[in-house]
Amino acid sequence: MSSLLEQVAIAYQQDTGVTTDFLPEEPTPAGLDVGAGSDIVPDPEVPAFEVGDVVTYVRLLAPPARGPSTAESESGGRVFRQIGCAASHVPSMTTGVKVAPALNRQEARMYTDLLLHDMGPGLADGRVDGTANGFEWRTARLWGLRLGPGALGGEVSYLPDGRAKSVDEAIRLHGGEGSCRDTRMSDFQTPIAKGCWPT
Repeated sequence: MSSLLEQVAIAYQQDTGVTTDFLPEEPTPAGLDVGAGSDIVPDPEVPAFEVGDVVTYVRLLAPPARGPSTAESESGGRVFRQIGCAASHVPSMTTGVKVAPALNRQEARMYTDLLLHDMGPGLADGRVDGTANGFEWRTARLWGLRLGPGALGGEVSYLPDGRAKSVDEAIRLHGGEGSCRDTRMSDFQTPIAKGCWPT
């Protein structure tokens, strides 16, 4: 995605089937025709100003607060860096110059590089999405990871498509550019699988 506006417009169209002034065509899931007359609402269904309001709302959402630093979280952070996870899950970035003071040159501890990476055949879904081919995924943000088990009724899932049910499984599914540098990753699983870095 090149912008938050594009991400929101695509989410309206692809995730909820709602057309906007930015993407006024009806989505065709898996290339299938949904059938004439199945959608009686004129397109576009959502005007540009409403999409703009959603973009502003999303842009101003506060990130999850960082958890307390502990010996265990510090140990997990060292392992995270040692086995190469921090190469793509960059711990911290700084926002650019923004008109809104709350967004201007602020540290964002997202644990992502916001880039697309080939994650190998094990995670390939064969779906082209924007500039991503069927092997590529945008690096998931790990901020708030520690909050997952206490939310959504404990039904936690990981990876961009939610296929992993634990941090350990998510790490093991990484392939391609996402493969851990250290082949002895199993030696380090305990602090990572516990989500010990305070994101």
